[in-house]
Amino acid sequence: EIIAKSKNQPVIIIQSDHGLDPEVRMANLIAYYFPHGGESALYPTITPVNSFRLVFNTYFGQTGLSLEVLTWYHEGMITKRQYVEYLICTISNYTSSNLADHLDEVSHDVITDYLSNERHTARGLWELVKGLIEDSPEAFLLIDDSVQDKRYSRFIELVKLQYSGAEHGLVRGIGIVNLVHSAGEGKDFYPMDYRIYAPDQDGKTKNDHFVEMVINAVFAKKIKAKRILFDSWYASAENLKLVHRLGLTFFTTLKSNRMVSLSKEGGWIHLDDIDWTTERLQNGVLVKLKEVPFKVQLFKVVATDGDIDW
Repeated sequence: EIIAKSKNQPVIIIQSDHGLDPEVRMANLIAYYFPHGGESALYPTITPVNSFRLVFNTYFGQTGLSLEVLTWYHEGMITKRQYVEYLICTISNYTSSNLADHLDEVSHDVITDYLSNERHTARGLWELVKGLIEDSPEAFLLIDDSVQDKRYSRFIELVKLQYSGAEHGLVRGIGIVNLVHSAGEGKDFYPMDYRIYAPDQDGKTKNDHFVEMVINAVFAKKIKAKRILFDSWYASAENLKLVHRLGLTFFTTLKSNRMVSLSKEGGWIHLDDIDWTTERLQNGVLVKLKEVPFKVQLFKVVATDGDIDW
């Protein structure tokens, strides 16, 4: 459009100041439009430092303006791969200070500057992880949410008061719904997708994120895993029906107030009202859940402290 509307043929330069990632920092974009045969002055090793000097040399008759190309790369930098690998491997401490303690010549300020300038997305995570997972029908998916504790923050937009399982109570933080892949049998666990829980910004519930990630895993990522695990928060009738339609076997927990039916004659009863014989405790019992058109195998698990999971 610029070329078509220009009375005189313009010189057009589109260039970035660096590459997308510290690992290819020097591979930045440069695109030139030099009219009237000016493209013959271009050369493969040109860098931004000489772009406009070449314009003056070519179109304004200047000479001797080009500079020697020198590139400097600071070793004390962090790459996207390093940061993602840190998130995968660390158990409980996700701070910039902790990461800096484990990297040579990388300071806390370098990491915070990197996080401020880089945009990390779920798609970027998948690009890093997809070559690492051992996917098969025997593998499984796990969906759970976590809260990044930001109790002392007052200015981060996504921080809100929400329940944290780690804290067993409400805490100010950023909620994340995570999808993890594992080959099973004690092998690696890889996060392969995530969603920021920010209902005030996008109007989506955690269950909305659940549905999006499961559908994306099956149809877009072509995941072969046939088993999926999640807790009672995601065990709604709609989610169970979705997982069933996708041909997945689910393992989940139920809230104690869930109504079940052992037979048409017996009607709907609470989980506590089931007669848990020795055989049922060992092998479970086939029940129907309200609003779920298929039966599920129900187990009662009693922890050593007396807590019961269904």
